[in-house]
Amino acid sequence: MKHLVILSVVVVGCFAAAQLNAERTRYRPVNPFRYDSFPSAARVSGNIAKAAVPPTLLNDHQIRLMLDAHIVCLSELKGAKGRLDDINLSIDQFKMEVREDILNINTQLAALVANLDLEHIKLQMNVNSQLLADTLLNIQGLEAKLDVTNQNTLELTHYQNEMNVTVEKLKEEQRETAENVTVAKYEIEYLNTDMEGVKQQSRDTYNYVEELKTGWLKTDLAVADVIGELSDVKEEALKSNVQIAELQARTSPSSIGEMPESCGDLRRLGHVKSGIHLVMGEKGVESIYCDFTSEGMDHWIGYTDVKTTPVYFSVQRTSRFNTTNVPIPFDLAKSSIGGAMNLTTGISM
Repeated sequence: MKHLVILSVVVVGCFAAAQLNAERTRYRPVNPFRYDSFPSAARVSGNIAKAAVPPTLLNDHQIRLMLDAHIVCLSELKGAKGRLDDINLSIDQFKMEVREDILNINTQLAALVANLDLEHIKLQMNVNSQLLADTLLNIQGLEAKLDVTNQNTLELTHYQNEMNVTVEKLKEEQRETAENVTVAKYEIEYLNTDMEGVKQQSRDTYNYVEELKTGWLKTDLAVADVIGELSDVKEEALKSNVQIAELQARTSPSSIGEMPESCGDLRRLGHVKSGIHLVMGEKGVESIYCDFTSEGMDHWIGYTDVKTTPVYFSVQRTSRFNTTNVPIPFDLAKSSIGGAMNLTTGISM
């Protein structure tokens, strides 16, 4: 009984150590692959219940702690199995001793039968029978406990096999994790290289933006200068528009409703240049000099004899003429009013 209590304490301590180590890493390492053969609370003393494991990937530190806890537990289980084997051997030896005691008792009973009277023999036999019955009860209790111990040993052996499988899978996952870490290191180095390129591009972009800012400032200054020049040009254009408007007013077609009779009439008609002009006088057309820069602008010159006569002609040639770059002479004049055409020279008057 004492050895069974020790075995239960060892098993409970093994699982408690595994759970404590799992709590330190915030992960429940009990049966991480969900095997249904995990010992239940009914089989193992200490009310150790199966823990549900969240489907979370482990890092290297958690896997190492998990493996250490399982290795410690397996070592304790191996020690417990050895102690169980010692207990079984002790029980077998105790059985043999009990059998020897029974044989000795039987021998003593035979001797007592020979030496004592029947009453004393009966009394001694009753006592011996009671002792034998108690011994048999103890043997039966030990056999029952031995069966329980063997059953626990089988369950512990089965659990040990499961733990070995779990450890192998954890080792395989650790190897895969190490490979993934190596790949991640290469990817990080590649990303670092790309990051250097991005940083260089950022620096180049920053320098280009600074150059653009400088150019933009220069452009702003140039635009300010251009705006100032445009303002001057606009003022000059306004002045020019005023002058053009005045010129247009002077040169646009106009009428005073009658023939001009003085320089003032000519000015109202739009004449602005000083010079000799013709106006209608009292007796005919008169020549005057108009000085539009002074107040007394009229300077009378005299009369102008102007006569009108119609001038028109119709001429033709009667032969071919091939000479170039000279006036074309004509042979026949069908009409020539006012002496407009010289047939010999071909020149109109």
